[in-house]
Amino acid sequence: MCASYYTASLKCLEKNGYDKSKCQQQFDEYVDCKRRESESRLQRRLDKQEQRRPPLSRPPLQPLNRDPFPPPPVSEEALLPDDAEIRLVREDKSHEVLTHRKAMREAQRAGLDLIGVALTTQPPVFRLGNADKAAHAARQREKELRRKEVETRRKHTVKEVRIGPTVAEHDLQVKLKQARAFVEKKYRVKLFVPYRMQQRQDAFNMLGRLRELGGEFAAVANPAVNERLARNTYAIFLSPK
Repeated sequence: MCASYYTASLKCLEKNGYDKSKCQQQFDEYVDCKRRESESRLQRRLDKQEQRRPPLSRPPLQPLNRDPFPPPPVSEEALLPDDAEIRLVREDKSHEVLTHRKAMREAQRAGLDLIGVALTTQPPVFRLGNADKAAHAARQREKELRRKEVETRRKHTVKEVRIGPTVAEHDLQVKLKQARAFVEKKYRVKLFVPYRMQQRQDAFNMLGRLRELGGEFAAVANPAVNERLARNTYAIFLSPK
């Protein structure tokens, strides 16, 4: 593609006694030709890659759920006809079966909302109350349940921290700080000291020191009888006080 420009540059040099300053135009034309050739080659390679690559199938975008704790449904959202019968539970715990229209009128006179309690029963059950307060209470209950689930899961999760028998003082404090952070998050922590036979006494001394330092911020316990440890390893367990 650029052979003609290359030949023209050589002829110009021979004609002018190899004085490059007189052949700058031929040199620039040759450089531009090589640049266009390189760009064309790169574009062809990219086009081949696009042809071989299968099209990406992306799932449709879903709308964001801004509220992870949906409030209890009110009567307007239940899509009940006006003549449908419902069971209305009042604030004084009394209840009555009446039509949806009458229940709505009673709620409007009292300045309250109809809040769904059991919409799948026959007849559906609603109660009089403040929908905003009911939604807030539902969110609080959901958060409390999740918090208890996290605490239960952490109680049954053991975090392990490995400490060498001859670890430096600074590294030991870093390991204890890590263990303290786990204990503060209600995890059970296993501090274990692996050793070689010539380090057995150092490992035993380190275990005693860990028992003393760990007791300052956690409850210290020995491994259970059925707790299997690796060979040549001492260990203690820390639990939240």
